[in-house]
Amino acid sequence: MNVLPHEFIARGWIDRDYMDLYAVGFDDLRRMVVDYPPERGAGIQRRAGG
Repeated sequence: MNVLPHEFIARGWIDRDYMDLYAVGFDDLRRMVVDYPPERGAGIQRRAGG
């Protein structure tokens, strides 16, 4: 789950002005996902229902 926000932040797809005004904890999220590039998440797989 951390790979997706990592990619949005790394690619600059986040509206920082909006986040600064309306999001609580965005900087905490950014610090948490900085170490989750797609390569790290590629080895994690989970099936629905199992």
